[in-house]
Amino acid sequence: MTTTTSDFVPADLDAGTWEGVEPYFEKLLARGVESAGEFERWLLDRSELEAAVSEAGATRYIDMTCDTADKGKEKAYLAFIENVVPSVKPTAFKLDKRQHELAQRFPLGDRYAVLFRDTAADVELFREENVPIQTELSKLDQQYDSVCGAMTVEFEGEEKTLPQMGK
Repeated sequence: MTTTTSDFVPADLDAGTWEGVEPYFEKLLARGVESAGEFERWLLDRSELEAAVSEAGATRYIDMTCDTADKGKEKAYLAFIENVVPSVKPTAFKLDKRQHELAQRFPLGDRYAVLFRDTAADVELFREENVPIQTELSKLDQQYDSVCGAMTVEFEGEEKTLPQMGK
């Protein structure tokens, strides 16, 4: 089976909250997979779900960095990195373990070799105790971005941001 699309994730899903995405992660963890075709569908659905979560985070990050003075945008991004990401990481680890096991049962050939190699490494390297550390690093990164984004200079009679001055 070579499928390139999936309709696992609804178009109106709020992928920026754990409550919105948790049921879909749970469905993937519980789904029976009894053939290579079903495994490939499972991979596609997982990819679609993780892309939706990634897009929700990226949108919040872009919104926050484009308007560093807007505290609502900052709050939305912080809520994502404090609530969604720390819940997704251990669940993604469970999916990684399942995917690694399924890849042993249903070899899909060279097409997925890099994905399966990377997933095996992720399973080996994951440590639950790193999740809060990674969350704290993301929060510090956000603070740094806010400080840098708010920096301006006077140049030729105009106030310019640092990226504008980089040109």
